[in-house]
Formats: sequence, C-alpha cells, structure tokens
Amino acid sequence: MIISWNVRGLNKAGKNKDVALRLLKISPAICILVETRVKEDKASAIRNKLGAMWAYSDNYEHHGNGRIWIMWNETKVQGDFIMWCTAIYAHNAIERRYQLWKDIEGIATNTHDSWMLFGDFNNVLSSSDRIGGNPVLEKEFKALEEMMLRTGLYVKDSIGDHYTWFNNQCNNPVYSRIDWLLGNSKWHQDNQTNKLHVMQPERYRKSFKFPNIIASEDGFLEAVEQNWKMPLEGQPMYRVWRKLYRLQKVILDRSKDIQGISQQISQARENLSSAQQDLIDDRLNADKIQRAKECLQDIIHLTTVEENILRQRSKVNWIKLGDSNNAYFHATLKSKFSNAYIGLLKDNDGNGITDQKMILKEVTEFYRALVGKPASGLNKIDLEIMREGKQLQRDQCASLTALVTEGEIHKVLKKMSDLTAPGIDGYGAKFFKSSWNIIKIDLCMAVKDFFENGRLYRVVNNTVVTIIPKNAAACSIVNVSQAAFIPGQHIQDHIMLAYELIRGYSAKNGPPRCMIQMGIKKAYDSVDWYKVNNELSDNVQAKRGLR
Repeated sequence: MIISWNVRGLNKAGKNKDVALRLLKISPAICILVETRVKEDKASAIRNKLGAMWAYSDNYEHHGNGRIWIMWNETKVQGDFIMWCTAIYAHNAIERRYQLWKDIEGIATNTHDSWMLFGDFNNVLSSSDRIGGNPVLEKEFKALEEMMLRTGLYVKDSIGDHYTWFNNQCNNPVYSRIDWLLGNSKWHQDNQTNKLHVMQPERYRKSFKFPNIIASEDGFLEAVEQNWKMPLEGQPMYRVWRKLYRLQKVILDRSKDIQGISQQISQARENLSSAQQDLIDDRLNADKIQRAKECLQDIIHLTTVEENILRQRSKVNWIKLGDSNNAYFHATLKSKFSNAYIGLLKDNDGNGITDQKMILKEVTEFYRALVGKPASGLNKIDLEIMREGKQLQRDQCASLTALVTEGEIHKVLKKMSDLTAPGIDGYGAKFFKSSWNIIKIDLCMAVKDFFENGRLYRVVNNTVVTIIPKNAAACSIVNVSQAAFIPGQHIQDHIMLAYELIRGYSAKNGPPRCMIQMGIKKAYDSVDWYKVNNELSDNVQAKRGLR
C-alpha cells in the first residue's frame, strides 16, 4: 500500500501523535507526507516519534522546511524494480505551478518505464472539482490538462469522497479536489486491478444523523422554516445540499435534550424513588403527591423517546411503539453489526478464506464473473420477432419520458418508510415528510433540474437515487410470470410455488419426475447497447431516457 497525506504541519505534539497512530493502523509500505513544515534541525526528533520502522528521503536540499517526506518500511519494500514514483506538492499560486508542469514534461521525455505521480497538485481538473467559493475558471486547469496531454499522463479513478480539501469554515465552506494520482499508459496497464481510495479523516465526533423524534417537538417546523428561508445562491441541487448542511446546527441544538437518554432515565428513576419514599412519610401532602406524579410522567416520556431512538437505529419497522422493546432493539443492533462481518468464506474449490482482503477479492471476482464480459459477437436483432411481442403504445412511451411533476415526487416520498437509512447528509425520509411544505419548492426544483438538464453534483451522487415511477405503462409489456415486476406480486410468491412443486419429490409412489436448476443472467447484464442504439434507433427515441 502506498499513501499520500497532506498533514499540514507536524510540529505540534498532538498532530504528531495522531499521524503516528494513523500510520500504525494503516501500515502502508510507502508513505508520502507533504506540507510537513518541519525544519531540518528538528526533523530527526519528529521522525523518531513516528516510529522506528521508517526509512526517509526528503527535499531539504531544495526547501528549508522539507515540504516532502517519502517514508518506506524496509521490511515491506524489497525486491526488483517495479516502477518510478514522483511525489508532488505544488505551490498554491497558479503562476508558480507552471514551472512544475515544465519539470514534469522534462522527466517524461526520459521515462519509458512504469511511472506514477502522487500527491497534492493544488489544482482542479474540471468545473465539478470545487463546491462553494468562486466558480472554477478554465485557466485554473488548462495548463495542467495540456501538460497531461503532452506527457501521456492519465488520472486514476478513485473510491470514496471525491473532494480532498476543505477550508474548515462554517460561513463560507469550500470543498475541492486538488490531490491526484497520475500515471502513464504502462503504469495503468500494470495496475488495472489496484484501487485508489480517498481515505476519510479520523473523526472524533459521530456523523450527523437526523433523529426522527424531534420532528414532533413544538417549534421544530418554525426553526426549520426560519433557517431554510435564508437566501442562498447557486444551482437548485447545490442550494438544497447547502441548506441541508446549514440546517444541521439547528437540528443538533434541538436534539441536545435527547443526548445521554439512558443516563436521564436512570436519574428520573432515582427521582421517582425518592419522591415515593417522601410520600410514604406524608401520604396526604398534596405537593409530594404532585411531585411523584411528575416524576412518573418524566420516566414515561423519556422511555418513549429512548424507544423511538432505538427503533430508528435498529430499523425494525414491524414492531409498533409502546411495548418497551428496548432489549429487543439492542439485540437487533448487535445482530446487525455481527452480520456485517464475514469471518469465513469458501471459494469454488472448497477452500476456506479468512483473510479480509482475500474475502473481498473473492466476492468481487464472483460478481464480476456473474455479470459477464462483453460478447465478441452477437446475432443481429430480428425486429419482426420483437414486434410480435408486447410493445408500448405511443401514449405510454410519452408518459414514460414526460417531465417529472411535483405530485410524483411527493408520492414517492410518502411511500418511503420513516426508518429509511439516511444518506451522507444524515437526513432520512422522516425529515423530508415532516418538512415538505417548507422545502418542497427547492427540493422539486433540484429533482426537475436533474431530469431536465442532467446536472447531478458528486456529493449528491454519493447518496441513494430513487427512481420515480411514472405509471403502470411499463407493466403492460411484462409477462405475469415475472412476479418481481408486477405490482402486488413478490419474488417470494415464486419461492413458495417452487416449494410446493418439489415437496412431494421424495414420495415413493407417483409418476417419475425431475427438477432442472438453471442459472439465467439478468437481461440488463447482457444488453449490447451498441446494437440497441444502432439497430433500434428508429424505435427507441429517448431524449431524456426511460424512467
């Protein structure tokens, strides 16, 4: 594993310890630290705190603060030559980066082996690589783009958050993608199966999750409306995303009362016990009677709140509230966490795999084989035979490609469970349902903008996109035997049918019978889109795509 990390200084003891612990946890073979800000006379002391397993190379010869440290674990980096690796830390002024691009071009002319460039380029590559702040201008990425074309360098696709830099400002936040991994053709060929992960920083607080319980509190909608109506410029989808982010502080402030709910319940029970003991000593005292009643009401309220919270976390929506199922909910959460772990997996040869990396590789290869590879040749589609089957009428085609309406968006939202898992923004369906009259204009504009103009910000693309059903037109061309596509029917119906058919196979009497198991790939896993687009172009005229 090779990692590149902009540490933004290593002089502070706390930062030094944090980096050391993270490196110990990740355990890379090679680590590139940039923007270290450590003077050369202090480098040895700082490096000793990072661990004794590292060997170092740096650029103190060219910069007094040693902006780049290359570290490698000598027990892991051994053997023959594999590739060239260039560590990058570019200047934050665009004019100062031009010389770096020229230097890279000079290296490229003498490099014919596998070559990668990894680090902080301080440069975007497209208009979508920044959210917030000033719009991206062409001059910001044109020079880098031209250098890449001249040198034959290409970006390695990444997994994880798209943005790698944040200005840590609450009022004017800016997110940018300025860290890249570039490689020449030889390097990309040699590393097709390797993945580039944009790792998340260590978080010392839990990520935001909207607690459904506060949606029913007094003043909640008023607080949402006041915050939501604050003006914000930008494209529709960007405004929704920024308003949701801005609203998090309001939600967190209102949810402080439900934090530490278990401790609050314990304290409430102690208060009730004390009140009841005082009442035993003076049973006719009206004030003590009232205090005991209030303590009991506090416990009832707090336990109800706790049950709502646990219900949302466990996502068990077939149990109704009011039965005090707290122990069950805790068991459900524990079961979910344990089920998310695969301790042993057997491959096709029956060999047991316990290493997590090998398990991940085996699962990936299984599904890659299941989906299949592009066919080298397919028979021409017979349009006459296709026309003999079920087809959509023109009015049905028109309805499937019609513009999305506010009513359809609201209909889809109402069908979603309140316990739907939230996306990266932390908001589940309950928030959107309860606040619909406040947020519907912005939300509908964002959805319509996507379907009409195809604009989808990367941060939104990381969340679950729900397909909006148009009508039952599509069902008219689906055979009734395909239960999964028919409203009111379920895949489980076919499972039960198969069970009924084979349950008597073990009986001694009766006619001979047999059962055939067939593996049929899904149709959309095997579509040759080239033939569809070229041979059916007169029949399929999708301007915005079928939805």
